[in-house]
Amino acid sequence: MKGSLKIIVKDVETGVEEIREGNNIIVKNASKLMAELMRGVSFTDPLRVQVPGILTLAVGTGGLGWTLQSPPIATSDQEQLETEIFRKQFDSVNYIDTLGNITPTRTNIIDLTTVFSVSEANDALVEMGLFGGDGATSTGGGTMINYYTFPVINKNNSVMSIIWRISF
Repeated sequence: MKGSLKIIVKDVETGVEEIREGNNIIVKNASKLMAELMRGVSFTDPLRVQVPGILTLAVGTGGLGWTLQSPPIATSDQEQLETEIFRKQFDSVNYIDTLGNITPTRTNIIDLTTVFSVSEANDALVEMGLFGGDGATSTGGGTMINYYTFPVINKNNSVMSIIWRISF
């Protein structure tokens, strides 16, 4: 399993776009959620027959003492964001074919797209992660799947779109 992402930040006044692309790290706990999904029963609630998959994208401002232009490299040991400030469900989830196009046919590649409006997640952002499983829609909840750190994006007066691609 591997992941990559594209971040597009568009200033709403000037129309100027900043585009960044990168590869994220699949964290160790991702395998626990995958096992739950395959088992079909929630670890935290054995009476629950269906376990939610990846549900949300969280963004944060990093840890105390981080250098914002050069944050620490993401590691697979990460279980939560260092300082989460906003979490949002996806605007769309799509299967992607081998040519990179959206397809209605099930494939081994998915794109998870989240759009943060002008009023959402305004801060000096340096980290983000995908969360699934029970509690994934609550700050600090769920199981982290992917983690990514990056040089600071000062999001204000802008719309930020993130397209997170996972290949299985």
